[in-house]
Amino acid sequence: MLFVTLKDKSVAELYGVVAECKKKRLDLVMKGSFGEKVPGHLLRAARRDVARAKTRLCQIKKGI
Repeated sequence: MLFVTLKDKSVAELYGVVAECKKKRLDLVMKGSFGEKVPGHLLRAARRDVARAKTRLCQIKKGI
């Protein structure tokens, strides 16, 4: 997910994105714990998507 796509979203949509990305990351971690091979780049991408959405939320709160 690109940061540019997050700029047009509302606060409620951003919270939804955060929840969705956290769920996706948890699913990947669980798959890995059950012995399935999970590519590391998918875990990193999910973690970074959460960070991007949270960054945008902070920018909205600060008025940037």
